[in-house]
Amino acid sequence: GMVPEQLPMQEIICQAVDHIRHMPEAQKIDFEIKVQEPVLLMSDRLRVTAIVNNLITNAAKYQRSLESNQWVKVVFESGEVGGTLTVSDNG
Repeated sequence: GMVPEQLPMQEIICQAVDHIRHMPEAQKIDFEIKVQEPVLLMSDRLRVTAIVNNLITNAAKYQRSLESNQWVKVVFESGEVGGTLTVSDNG
């Protein structure tokens, strides 16, 4: 089942981005990460890591490859009742 634990989202997101940076289709992408976590998110690490990886991978994969200015922005904000993760891109 799910094992909730306090998650360092900054670390999880940075690892996901580092992982994706090395993909051929992500070479030209400018990644921006903004994490505000006054309260650490309590959740299942494997599940959250998988979601973060999927969102960032998709944003990187579906870039308009002819676009000269490619970017992916990952914003995470934690609050009293959980967190909000927003991944935006120019695709």
